[in-house]
Amino acid sequence: MVETLEGRVLEEWARARTSSGIPYYVNHSRGVTQWDHPEYIRILEEVQAANSVKYAAYRTACKLRRLQTRLRLHDVSLQCVASLFDNSGLRACENSDYVEVSQIEQVIGKIFRTTYKHRQVQISLATYLTLNLLLNIYDQKRSGMIQVLGCKVLLVVLCSGRLQEKYRYLFSQVADHNNCCTRRRLAVLLRDLASIPEMLSEQLSFGVSLVSAAVESCFKDVSKLFLKTDKCLIIFLLMGDNGPENTE
Repeated sequence: MVETLEGRVLEEWARARTSSGIPYYVNHSRGVTQWDHPEYIRILEEVQAANSVKYAAYRTACKLRRLQTRLRLHDVSLQCVASLFDNSGLRACENSDYVEVSQIEQVIGKIFRTTYKHRQVQISLATYLTLNLLLNIYDQKRSGMIQVLGCKVLLVVLCSGRLQEKYRYLFSQVADHNNCCTRRRLAVLLRDLASIPEMLSEQLSFGVSLVSAAVESCFKDVSKLFLKTDKCLIIFLLMGDNGPENTE
């Protein structure tokens, strides 16, 4: 059976998995199946209500904030995200690897259990909904494999933490042993970042098509082929010190 954020049970719905471990949802009374959790669809409807906000930056921030709070990621610390990825063997050197969805689901579950171990929170539901979002952004075709870097990017964007700390962490994920970053590596990071607002229908202002220009802008005043940490500025779509500000 499938739960809602209010604790109700949707008895007509059941969660199942494909042979490759990808979750999907079945409505027995209607005889239909879908990739998205019924509650995830309801959250997206709430997110799209922010389309009434006029300016793109504020509108995108409102959508991110709604996702952050509804997925219960606003209480998750950056330190928790970073340490649990490392403890699961998914360090920076593995960022380009593709891993099974079930492995990422385990990491997400550990993050929520660590954060809410002393509080009454629907950890399984939060895990399912966050995984649903992750797949819709980085594995839309449901291949069953997902790249590590994209998983880190989404969770870092939506978790709690100071902006400078998030900047440093994300930069460290694409920097080499000399703490330098190439154009190609920065472009990979920014594409993963830009995929989030694209899913929120904000591609005109913050989409992947703008990544090339952003990379060139970052390297404009850098004489060498590598970008140092103190030269890099990654914009988090109007996010405040503890996550995207709710400007609704």
